[in-house]
Amino acid sequence: MVPAPGAYNTHTCIDKDLHRHKRRVMGQAFSERALRAFEPKILEEANIFLHQLHQNVGSDGWSQPLNMSQIVRHMTIDVLGEFAFGRSFELQTQEKNRFLLNAINAASRVSGMYAQYPRLKSSGLDRIIKQRGAWTREKFGNLMLELVKQRISEKEDARHDLFSFIINAKDPETGKGFELNEIWAESRLLIIAGSDTTSTAICATLFYLSRYPDCKSKLTEEIESNFTSAEEIRTGPQLSSCHYLRACIDEAMRMSPPVGTALWREVCKSGLTIDGTYIPPGVDVGSSLYSIHHLESIFPDSWTYNPERWLGTGDSSEENELASQRKAFNPFSLGTRKCIAPTMAYTEASIALARMLWLFDFRRPDGELDRIGEGVPGDVNGRHRPKEFQLREHLTSTHEGPYLKFRCRIRI
Repeated sequence: MVPAPGAYNTHTCIDKDLHRHKRRVMGQAFSERALRAFEPKILEEANIFLHQLHQNVGSDGWSQPLNMSQIVRHMTIDVLGEFAFGRSFELQTQEKNRFLLNAINAASRVSGMYAQYPRLKSSGLDRIIKQRGAWTREKFGNLMLELVKQRISEKEDARHDLFSFIINAKDPETGKGFELNEIWAESRLLIIAGSDTTSTAICATLFYLSRYPDCKSKLTEEIESNFTSAEEIRTGPQLSSCHYLRACIDEAMRMSPPVGTALWREVCKSGLTIDGTYIPPGVDVGSSLYSIHHLESIFPDSWTYNPERWLGTGDSSEENELASQRKAFNPFSLGTRKCIAPTMAYTEASIALARMLWLFDFRRPDGELDRIGEGVPGDVNGRHRPKEFQLREHLTSTHEGPYLKFRCRIRI
């Protein structure tokens, strides 16, 4: 899972001391100050995204059906390009770099393969599997390296991006910074993991809102009552007060977590006892987030999209139930290996969804396109639920749909 010798990132690094060092350095790029400085770029890319929702409008005022998985990923990858390198990949406006969608999928498949079957590396069988998408992964890696070199050649403060914070950032404990190959590895990870998880959260939320119209109406009312224009929608107390928006995003990630697999951890030398069962040293343990998020004992009626489950009522028994649910809900994982940028993911998703709902109404199209992204009745392996957004897990997730049609609420 290491793309080049010595190019360990915060995901692939096994050494605990080295991992702590990397987290301390990278954490400086995701501080509150850093994200505030970057917000204008999120708003800029979100506005490009919103403009695309009302192209090719029919006489009835509705757009043609749009594949949200595709256009949302264009936005999230462009945002991460701005964040990592200070320049957009321009997937939203140009065809040139749209190979990145397939390249990221291919890289995720390989990472997922090694995560579940690490012995494939020593057996040599991985070379057969890695042939699929090899040229796009290589093209992706070369593009990342070129962008890193270009950015290093510029002034440190030329842009508000990852480099402006970490190019000379030092570990506050050791005084050590990052080498070129480490910056490349972190940038590559950021583009893959950051774009996939955020796009899945947004697309899943749109899927469920389109299947649960009462939830969509309630969320629209919340947005309209808190803001007088789309331009007002940005980070701050007003957006933070939109509790139903956050509940809708959280419930979508509970139903369809962007990373739903077991994130394996090796038991340390002292061993581990879990629920009365002793696990010896060296054994890998993990539990699927998807499975945890659908435990009926914690999430009653777990296959129903119900944002209200995240809103407390003040009743003591319900508050205890909510506390248990929050403890079990970990779409960004836990501990030292948890996602380093959940705040950025929530910010991007909240702004994009809130501005969308303030500006547009949306509905499902007719015919076959309406069913893309749904489960199919009678299908196997848990894929039989029409109201569940279907994900394909490759460490992060791939998906298709939902297809939606948009109509302006106001002139834009």
